Amino acid sequence: MVMGCPVRSNLRLTPQSDVIELPIADDLDIAGWDLRKALALLMKPNAVLLEWLSSPIRYRWQPDVCAALFALARRTLHAPACRHHYLRLAARQWAEHIAERAEVSRKKYFYVLRSALALRWLRLRPAAPPPMALSDLGAGVALPPRVASAIDLLVRQKWDVREHGLGPRLAVLDELIEAEIAFAEIQLDPSVVDPGVLAEAEALFAELALAPERLAPSRHGWALAAGGVEGQDQLGRSQTTLGAENTCLAGRVRQLGN
Repeated sequence: MVMGCPVRSNLRLTPQSDVIELPIADDLDIAGWDLRKALALLMKPNAVLLEWLSSPIRYRWQPDVCAALFALARRTLHAPACRHHYLRLAARQWAEHIAERAEVSRKKYFYVLRSALALRWLRLRPAAPPPMALSDLGAGVALPPRVASAIDLLVRQKWDVREHGLGPRLAVLDELIEAEIAFAEIQLDPSVVDPGVLAEAEALFAELALAPERLAPSRHGWALAAGGVEGQDQLGRSQTTLGAENTCLAGRVRQLGN
């Protein structure tokens, strides 16, 4: 989620925490950034905000604000940032959870696979950011039939054994993942910030920071956008709403309803 604070909170001498990060519990994977932090990271550029805003799963959404953020994110030079982001994810998850194991978590397999497909997307279609949904990613990157069949098998296995269940590795998917990691490592470019886009980000931050009611139409300073990844939508299925405990970044989140 991306959070907005009341104006007074931005005028403190003592800095406050600008993130909310909670341990995963009961299928709730909660993370949030303050608006200033989110825009600053986007200008590096960092791919995470673009990914959040592109999510097909939306728990709390302010249309006008999120549209402005998404338009700004799309104007950043996303390809280098996304390539760095997905390469780090794929390489780390591969090394930690797959490379030396005969049987692997289906959930971890999907994490690595999605990052590898995003890298393939950026290699074949660099003008557009990778979509969030795994099905859209696969449909847009010309997968060989045997790879598509292996992904379908993995989806069925995931439903059979649940997210944390183990299963054997699939050689055709391992080949795809290792190949896309290798391609990405030789395609890395330095990230560049467009001065015009930076000026737009500064103006948008000033506009939203001075009008916190646009970020959250209540007494709370909670999320203006909260999204998830396909396959991690237990929140959406149980109709849960998230909110910060206090008017700014409380450092903890409570569940408001089921």
